[in-house]
Amino acid sequence: MANPARPALIINADDLGYSPGVNTAIADLYQAGLVTSTSLIVNLPHSEAGAAIARRLPGLSVGVHLNLSKGSRCCQRTRCPAWWTKLAGSGRQPCCTATR
Repeated sequence: MANPARPALIINADDLGYSPGVNTAIADLYQAGLVTSTSLIVNLPHSEAGAAIARRLPGLSVGVHLNLSKGSRCCQRTRCPAWWTKLAGSGRQPCCTATR
């Protein structure tokens, strides 16, 4: 039997911190009861605003969005693990968020 105090369905809104519009939409959807969790991208220009939204909505579950291909690097390339060198060969500007 399901516990009525826990949601039966988790609806995750990906990309908190991506842009002002995404941040606002995620907050609005949570407040409307349509979203139960989100993932925060930590290396984009609107990440701080996304984190502020997460702090303002303590019931919103927040995870980390591992971002390997967009935004600024979070560590020096020399500190990235060897497996990252292979992934970074795609020509994209790598951002090694895994070590932050």
